Amino acid sequence: MTKDSGPAHIADRTLEQAGHAPEDSFPLLDAALAAAALDRDAAALARYTQHGEDLVRLTRARAAVPETPGHMAAALAATIGGEFGYEGDQATYDAPENADLMQVIDRRKGLPVALGILYLHVARALDWPVYGLNLPGHFVLAAGAAEAPVIFDPFHKGRELSPEDVAALLTQANQAPEDGGTFRLSAMTDRDVLVRLLNNQRVRAAQAGDAQRTAEILRRMVLILPQAAPLWSDYGQAAQAAGNMKAAIAAFQQVIALVPGTDLAAQAEALLGTSRKTLN
Repeated sequence: MTKDSGPAHIADRTLEQAGHAPEDSFPLLDAALAAAALDRDAAALARYTQHGEDLVRLTRARAAVPETPGHMAAALAATIGGEFGYEGDQATYDAPENADLMQVIDRRKGLPVALGILYLHVARALDWPVYGLNLPGHFVLAAGAAEAPVIFDPFHKGRELSPEDVAALLTQANQAPEDGGTFRLSAMTDRDVLVRLLNNQRVRAAQAGDAQRTAEILRRMVLILPQAAPLWSDYGQAAQAAGNMKAAIAAFQQVIALVPGTDLAAQAEALLGTSRKTLN
């Protein structure tokens, strides 16, 4: 699964280690940078990691006491959105660099989920209860207890959202309110946040008809979600479409090992046979 040697091997190892990390200590920034480094210069990782530490240091310096959810959101926004000027790329939203964390750091622009990774990294370092919210249309962040969180938007420099703003986002995502007119908000793990970023890259590669790129992004995804049998199946099929039969065979074998006796395993068995015939 991993590459053989050099800086790219280090990046792969980081993703593998992240795949086995507990949810409460998932190395979000390191893993996101490692994924980006596989497309760029893995030897430059240290510079980007240091930038993450600079964000932590400067946010800590302006943290208020007591550390209320409102203060946390405001301090993160003041440092990341204010002092460093990070914001969403509204002009070229679909540009691939908006989903590459290294390029996001270079440009100070990106997708909401990519920008959110920087906010979450700082929050983890400061032990603040900040997390992503699983809105289909627009990634946002929340601070504090799930019952009454402060919700803020990394795409708009960390601007705090009103209940009406959140309701509008949920309505746009075709989510109906529950009894009493309230909306249910689902928190994401840090692992889920990175998967969402990578899945954005995967979808765009597939839409462009780039089988090699689609397979490579899925390879990274299964490194950080090694128990996800459906994802392994997707990776096997993408590798097969890209002509990489050895990778496809290994992926289908992984599906069979993870979910034996299921319909997904039966499908993998059939695809495995096809891959073996093509390889021979």
